[in-house]
Amino acid sequence: MQLMKKRIAIFLCCILSFGCFAQEADSLDMLKKRIYAHYYQSEFTEVVKCGQEALEVFRANDDLFDVAGCYNVMGNAYQRLGQFKEAIECYQLCAETMETLKASESEENRDEAAAFYDKNIRYTRNNIAEIHTTLGEYDEAELLYRNCIEMLGTPTDTIDFLDLSVYLQNLAGLNLKRAATLEGDARTAQVASAVEKAERANALSEQYCDKPFKRINKLMILAQAYYADDRTNEGLFLINEALDMAKAQDDLFLQAEIHTIYGSFEAQRGHQMAAEKHYRFATAIAKENGFDELLMTALNGGYESARHFDRSLALDYFEQSAAIKDSIFNMEQQQLLRDYQARYDLSEKEHQIELQEERNKTSRMQVVVLSILATLLLVLMAIGFYVGFKRKRQNVALARLNNSKDHLLSVVSHDFKASVGSQNLMLDVIYNSLEKMPMEQLRSKVLMLKTSSDALYEKMFNLFEWMKLELGSGETNREAFDVLALVKECVKSQEVEIRQKGIEVAMDVGEGLIAMDNKNMVRLVLQNVVDNAVKFSWPRSCVSIKATQDTARFWVEVEDHGMGMSLEKNAMVMKEVVKPAKGTNDESGTGVGLLLCAYFLERNGEKMEIESTESIGTTVRFSIKAMT
Repeated sequence: MQLMKKRIAIFLCCILSFGCFAQEADSLDMLKKRIYAHYYQSEFTEVVKCGQEALEVFRANDDLFDVAGCYNVMGNAYQRLGQFKEAIECYQLCAETMETLKASESEENRDEAAAFYDKNIRYTRNNIAEIHTTLGEYDEAELLYRNCIEMLGTPTDTIDFLDLSVYLQNLAGLNLKRAATLEGDARTAQVASAVEKAERANALSEQYCDKPFKRINKLMILAQAYYADDRTNEGLFLINEALDMAKAQDDLFLQAEIHTIYGSFEAQRGHQMAAEKHYRFATAIAKENGFDELLMTALNGGYESARHFDRSLALDYFEQSAAIKDSIFNMEQQQLLRDYQARYDLSEKEHQIELQEERNKTSRMQVVVLSILATLLLVLMAIGFYVGFKRKRQNVALARLNNSKDHLLSVVSHDFKASVGSQNLMLDVIYNSLEKMPMEQLRSKVLMLKTSSDALYEKMFNLFEWMKLELGSGETNREAFDVLALVKECVKSQEVEIRQKGIEVAMDVGEGLIAMDNKNMVRLVLQNVVDNAVKFSWPRSCVSIKATQDTARFWVEVEDHGMGMSLEKNAMVMKEVVKPAKGTNDESGTGVGLLLCAYFLERNGEKMEIESTESIGTTVRFSIKAMT
């Protein structure tokens, strides 16, 4: 019994500090110390990495108590990073592990243990409800919040009263989000309910000496409720108090969140310059610490404010926001593609089952009539099934190819639209400010336009080459060219990026190697491969390029030492559009480069091979025709 009480006291203490991650009373190993330190420094990406390492250790030791705690901390970190699907999964695994622990307790400790584990399960449900609120799934969120209040029952101690204040605060936030979508009496009712719940939550938090970061959250929600209720001065007073407390606690996430709220207050009052200042603070904090969701909110708010008084500044906000939206767009399109394929596969399986049942029924009837005739019919059916199966496989392959093309065109068209939009906005700024713009600033803007135009030209060239191949006009346009000269040309085009990363390029390509192939196609493939090698290489590493002859072909090989790819991604990269990855210096991509290269080479009768090891590097090898 004493051991059980000791474990409960330790576990509960850690829940109150940062979730239900358990620390042993007598000592903390280095892994737990790292997680603890990263969490309180708001380094949530590092929390996830360390948590994954810790899970392996805890599972190996069959330590379910620490496994549950680790899942909860990782869920909180994922939630702060805006990765909600992963956060919900971690919270649910935490709750399931605690249910297992509760069931494993002895009869003597069962009642005491049940109260403890139920309390922590309640905490995980509250966290999941917060995510549903963020995603706009208000009905699901309210159901979970009210379920938490029901599980709590009548408060009996300080912790219970503070838990009740959290659920009231969250319900108040839910009322405010609903009010934002309503008008008239419906909105007034939601705002009044939010004010009543937020005031009760704040009073309980103050009365029972809540932790500072929780007090800040109560003040933030009450300030927003007052502001929505046209009690502007009260709202501003509370948000100032919350910001001072967040600075005193050195809580960067809360500081960024408060600045976005403050910015929205100032924008609604028409103080656009003051609002932009708050959004600028929030943007800097969110960008430095990887708070993706807050970063999008701050950038959008900064753009809306800046466009009222500084179009150049608004353009900067717009370009940053557009870059993030492009990444989100690609990921969403990939998810739609996977969902469609999953539904198609399920439908195909059900159809095959129906066909199989029908064949079995027909077979039984024919066996009864005449065994010889049944045998003949089965043979005919087998032949028909074989032919139909091959045709269906071809149809599935064609459907996947068409889906990939449709998605590729969607990505390219979206990319063109964003590029042209940025150029138009830049030209607008130059045109309106030409007479008073300093020459250096004008040169800078024109250089940005040229860079954007060059990038757009390259995208259009790639797309037109692909269309030429599709139309059958790009396969026979072969010419003689020097392989070494083309390699040097492609490396020269990456000179700036190579110098910035301090990468050494080693070329083992002999002189006098003359190819007889589609030069534009080979240049496009080699340019993409070299660009990828530089993009994903570690700084101050080496990229090697060599060419060897094999009968009537040359094999060009580009090897880098960098991020590499997993086996799963390596298997997908030449078959379908993949999720775009960031380079080692945070360079962006579209996830279609190697797919296009493989497609070009295949249409031209050539081959591409990829060997990659995650965190070590990648080798890309492709063939081109030699002059005979």
